[in-house]
Amino acid sequence: MANVFHPTSNTWVIDNTNSGNTIDARRLKIHSIKWRGGTTAGHTAVVTDVAGGHVWADVAAGANYVSATYEEGQRWIDGLKVPTLASGVLEIVLA
Repeated sequence: MANVFHPTSNTWVIDNTNSGNTIDARRLKIHSIKWRGGTTAGHTAVVTDVAGGHVWADVAAGANYVSATYEEGQRWIDGLKVPTLASGVLEIVLA
């Protein structure tokens, strides 16, 4: 699978880091981030804006890890990057 944007649900489904490249360069407002399928304790997932500013990060507590959070609430960010996704899939829903 590849990183895919689903316009009907306004959701990015991300299964790889795209070599740390920008996934979406638009100015975005994130509604929620869900990480599912983290395979190993200690695996990490990191989301940043295009300048590398922190948006969201998590560390898997164990196998088949699922996290459904967005700590910063709804705020505007300048673009979207996923520099780290050790395992699993991120679902990023835009507001």
